[in-house]
Amino acid sequence: MKEAVINAVCHRDYFSQNNVFVNVFDDRIEVISPGSIPNNLTLKEVYGTSNPRNYKIVELFKRIHFIEKLGSGLKRMDELMLLHGLKKPVYEINTAFFKVFFYGPKERILELVKPSNETDLRELGLNKLQVKALSFLQKKGLSTRKDLQEFLGTTKKTTTRYIKELIEKGFIKRQGESKKVKYKLL
Repeated sequence: MKEAVINAVCHRDYFSQNNVFVNVFDDRIEVISPGSIPNNLTLKEVYGTSNPRNYKIVELFKRIHFIEKLGSGLKRMDELMLLHGLKKPVYEINTAFFKVFFYGPKERILELVKPSNETDLRELGLNKLQVKALSFLQKKGLSTRKDLQEFLGTTKKTTTRYIKELIEKGFIKRQGESKKVKYKLL
């Protein structure tokens, strides 16, 4: 998403009276930039290449390390979404706007909280990885500690601590005994 915002600022049509918009919804994030692809090129033609509309802005962003490699933005967005198990971004281009849609998992993480789905789980003292673990459990149903550990990319000790905290806070419960222990949402 950061890449899309940087692209929107760098490549927007500054002659347009419209602004760059970042819209956040339950199931998606939209980044909308005024202006189409420069020089009447297609998405396929600019994928993996550098064709900046605003050279000075691109150069400034490169100098402050907001841009790592020219021409890699679209590819990086695709790869990062796939890396996180999500679909590639959807691009919509017309003469007035360049839009990027990032779709998240179909489940809404806020629906995990009972009784109100308006509570932010972080307000309840959960960190990002614990929220990610709850999302994983919502999708999988039952999961072992090892599955959670691999998904989160944490150590056995850290994963065990997170599980213990989630049990204590009433988000998940333990099911089974000994080496057959699995965890699920309450």
